[in-house]
Amino acid sequence: MPAIVLPGIAPAQAIRPSLWARLFWLPGVAVAVALLFTSLGLAGPRLRTSRRADLGVEGIDIVVAFDLSTSMLAADFRPKDRISVAKEVLKNFIASRQNDRIGLVVFAADAYTECPLTLDYRVLQELLDQVKTGVIADGTAIGNALATAVNRLRESDAKSRVVILITDGDNNSG
Repeated sequence: MPAIVLPGIAPAQAIRPSLWARLFWLPGVAVAVALLFTSLGLAGPRLRTSRRADLGVEGIDIVVAFDLSTSMLAADFRPKDRISVAKEVLKNFIASRQNDRIGLVVFAADAYTECPLTLDYRVLQELLDQVKTGVIADGTAIGNALATAVNRLRESDAKSRVVILITDGDNNSG
């Protein structure tokens, strides 16, 4: 008996959809991703650059006033002189600090800021290694050193601000 051919969907199912038909959803997803990144960009994300902010710990600001008068060359601590011992103690102090900004003021007959307040202890210690007597006119201007150190702290927003004075003598200048 002859078969009767009836129309159906079997021939249409055998045809594979085109690439565009299979990826019809892609433009919608691309628009959604673009909107997501646009909204993130408009939110203004920022990277924290301060260790204080990262750790959530309030540090203190410390300025060290360091005497470079020639009397610091006295070899009281044989075989070391006063300046070498003071540098060593100060380096140990710096290494023990965390989250504190430390600055360095050097002085003899006058006072100068060698390093402003910083959290970069490595740079501070390198600068400390380089300081020596004889660069500044000789004398011991403790008043100038303290005034310079206090001026370094004046604009600080830290709750605690400290000046450390490292000297071996009496004020005889400035």
